[in-house]
Amino acid sequence: MARAFAITVFVGAVLLFLLEPLTGRLVLPHAGGTPAVWTTCLLVYQVLMLAGYAYADAVGRLMPRIQVPLHMVVLGVAVLTFPIALPASAELRVDRPVLTLLPLLLQTIGLPFFALATTAPLMQRWFALAQPKANPYPLYAASNAGSLIGLAAYPFLVEPSLGLAAQGLWWAIGYGIFAVLVLGCAMYLRNAPAADVTPARADTTNGALPWGRWLLLSLAPSSLLMAATSAVTTDITPVPLLWVVPLALYLITFILAFAGRPVVPHWLVLRLAPIASLAVAYVLFTMSTTPWWAILLIHLSGLFVIALACHGELALLKPPPTSLTRYYLVISVGGALGGVFNAIIAPLLFSRVGMAEYPLMLALAAGLLPSRPRAKFLANLPEATGWRTLLFPLAVAGLAAGMIGLVRLIRTNPAVRDGLPFGLTIFQIPSDLLGGVLFGIPLVLLFLLVDRPRRFAVGLAGLWLASLLFVGSSGPALFYERNFFGPVKVAAELADGSHIMVHGSTLHGRQFWRDGKGVNEPLSYYGRPGPIGDVMRVAASRGPRPVAACGLGAGSVAAYASPGQKWTFYEIDPTVAAVARDPNLFTYLSDNFPGGANLDVVLGDARLELARAADGSFGVIILDAFSSDSIPVHLLTREAIQMYLSKLAPGGLLTFHVSNRYLELRPVLQAAARELGLAARYRQEDVTADVANRTGTITSIWVTLARTEDDLGPLAGRWNRLPQLRPGFRTWTDDYSNLLSVFQFENE
Repeated sequence: MARAFAITVFVGAVLLFLLEPLTGRLVLPHAGGTPAVWTTCLLVYQVLMLAGYAYADAVGRLMPRIQVPLHMVVLGVAVLTFPIALPASAELRVDRPVLTLLPLLLQTIGLPFFALATTAPLMQRWFALAQPKANPYPLYAASNAGSLIGLAAYPFLVEPSLGLAAQGLWWAIGYGIFAVLVLGCAMYLRNAPAADVTPARADTTNGALPWGRWLLLSLAPSSLLMAATSAVTTDITPVPLLWVVPLALYLITFILAFAGRPVVPHWLVLRLAPIASLAVAYVLFTMSTTPWWAILLIHLSGLFVIALACHGELALLKPPPTSLTRYYLVISVGGALGGVFNAIIAPLLFSRVGMAEYPLMLALAAGLLPSRPRAKFLANLPEATGWRTLLFPLAVAGLAAGMIGLVRLIRTNPAVRDGLPFGLTIFQIPSDLLGGVLFGIPLVLLFLLVDRPRRFAVGLAGLWLASLLFVGSSGPALFYERNFFGPVKVAAELADGSHIMVHGSTLHGRQFWRDGKGVNEPLSYYGRPGPIGDVMRVAASRGPRPVAACGLGAGSVAAYASPGQKWTFYEIDPTVAAVARDPNLFTYLSDNFPGGANLDVVLGDARLELARAADGSFGVIILDAFSSDSIPVHLLTREAIQMYLSKLAPGGLLTFHVSNRYLELRPVLQAAARELGLAARYRQEDVTADVANRTGTITSIWVTLARTEDDLGPLAGRWNRLPQLRPGFRTWTDDYSNLLSVFQFENE
């Protein structure tokens, strides 16, 4: 009997967590490649999970003869929404992305996800009814094991092998098998006693269920999951494939915490959790991003250890089986609240101060863990009582704030800085090293409080407040705003006074400023000697035909506009559009299109909006749409390129900016060009550090496609042919893509 229930729970979890990345893949073409898409998807999953757990809690208290037919009806109704696919009219409104994405997701997967979400708590309840003396909680570990396998199977097995239509078909077949397994489990309830509808009241402290601790111990890891996901996909390694890694680690912590036998001693996890918190806090406060593998390891290991500590505490607070469904319901409420906080509340509350939810949830998680006997090396330190308990953590935070404030004053005030002896001081050392000094000392002092969780938590929160004063590698921030599409920052470089636009850790535009004015010269990836300069010279030789640019950034390519030439920029992020239009930040648009004449900035997904343009409209189409360092997949498919070609005038050029730290995208374009019979060339412009510092240009790779070799003009002879495709490389389509096939694991 136990095996039948375990298999059913396992299969349901596999299907549930195959559905999650499948849905994310479906919505990307409508929402861009931003990590916030996945964050919003997680929020929807958690809300649906909450609804499923609430249903299980309510239904689990009915008579078995009522539970079974009712639940089979629920499983059957979900089939009415098959196949899993987005409505043909699906479209994201950039002015309210979350509010349009949420109902779209609910419409697409709401019923089947809800039906599957009921499985873990309801099957455990049924098992407890059929076997009153057995322990049902190990089935929760089986559920999370299935979740982990389903999540890992998608990028490594399902996506590389099957198109979206085939994925939906096989998933529906799996759902049918699952429904049969549920019916088999229901047969064991024929002789089960009536359900006990009286919740147990069994807490060792006051006789009541510790609902508050259940809630907070589930909320903090859920919020940390989303925060760590945003960090590793925006600031460190912005590859959508890595969306699943933090979630997989999160699920493993549930498996370990609820296993029948402890795999990792809980006392050891409680010892490691504060250390993990300090490591993550150091990375956040110093704004460290290199070496990327070390920073990635700190974020992921920190999430794993802290979540395991919280989930271990949850496991220790398990109630008797009669309150099992209520227990899971509260845990689900906590998870959903964590999602709501990160996806909706935090971007509104902290739009000007970065990812504040990350350090604040580190502090909350630390404060929830139990106090322990003091370590031997701390045993002789005096104990504080009452309000004095806050003195030390607040003093540590104040020390950090004072140090940072002094450094900021000196680094951002030329008069003060130039008056220092010899002009060489600690305040001019590189920011990574400076951050290590400013935060390393306070964090070491804070380590003295690791055995006192609440004081430790106060200290972490205080250091976060101090970190808001920190000046990173760039000069003072001229602009910072965070929205659904991520954080956008404009800063003035201390070295040369140039303005730079940064999304996460990726440069999206740069402009020299002289005498308080922007210099109308394209920099960074867009220098005139570079590949895009070649393309625009060929285009200019054929007359001032209209240009479409998918992706605006700082508006650098506008420097190539000729008088009277019509340009249309397609940009999904309203904040980026506002920054590019602000002449106090960048002047490319205002310099080249005085008064906005001959300029059109269209807000929305580039592919969807460009499809509305008249056929044959443009002499050049520039594909330069990035979400941090990652190009949205749906902009590179065969169908997308066919649409772009329809918008090109005769002899037009289609050029792609494919510079990328982690994805080798040239084979994707080569495969599509081969299948469509297009001419294709690429150029990689390698820029040394010395040249980059002197000219403001950086290394870039561009691929240009055209209908014929003649259309390429001089590029056909000067640029390189694309390398041969490796055997078996499949053309990416709207139905099929494979990020693993282009991932560059060796890149730093």
